[in-house]
Amino acid sequence: MTEPARNLDYAAARDLPEEQAAIFYLGPSKLVTPGVVFLPAFANVSAFDCGDAVLVIDTAQQARTPRVLQDLRDNYLQAPIGTVVYTHGHVDHATGGQAILDHSAARGDQRPRFIAHKALPARFDRYKLLAARTTTSTASSSTSRLPPAFSPTQPSPIRTRFTTTARRLR
Repeated sequence: MTEPARNLDYAAARDLPEEQAAIFYLGPSKLVTPGVVFLPAFANVSAFDCGDAVLVIDTAQQARTPRVLQDLRDNYLQAPIGTVVYTHGHVDHATGGQAILDHSAARGDQRPRFIAHKALPARFDRYKLLAARTTTSTASSSTSRLPPAFSPTQPSPIRTRFTTTARRLR
């Protein structure tokens, strides 16, 4: 007799092997190859050693970004984060930018460049509008997990910090 199917979430996936935990895998980070780090954080983060700077692909969800940065610093790379690239604008991939800005400032590093599709700021504006309409009955919606910087009463600190064209990275 087969085991009944169960819902998979972070708690249920905690002790499962990586391949069974799927998107809920939050295990240890991995050095993929010299200079390339994979940091699982629901929306995964990749970091590339570019010598005098680190290139970060996606930031994870804002609540998870400080853990990702701590792991990166404790186990892999010390160079300043020079560039952050957003692959797309979902909250789980692109709301950790402020944590990276804060981290860089606290270290005395220069402010990283953020590269994204030119439509990403409009998506963030849409998230702010949706967040204003989010109630406790929709607590599981993605807009209820927006970081405080996306509050409709506060301007997004990242909103004006995007470049619309990719430039040569270090």
